[in-house]
Amino acid sequence: SIGYFDKSRKLFQILDMKPTTLAQKEFPNYPSSKAAKYALEVPQGWFEKKKVKPGAVFRYVSPK
Repeated sequence: SIGYFDKSRKLFQILDMKPTTLAQKEFPNYPSSKAAKYALEVPQGWFEKKKVKPGAVFRYVSPK
């Protein structure tokens, strides 16, 4: 799955991607519905499993 975030780090779209192989000659594109500043790729179903929905805001927490 890929989540697209705007410049305020707000999630506005989640797309499930299809698996690919190295034998493929062409690979699918997954463009966002509007301009995205950030994209986060995670295992398929991750957003649903973690209950992360559009509108969520991404923030970075520095490890201590």
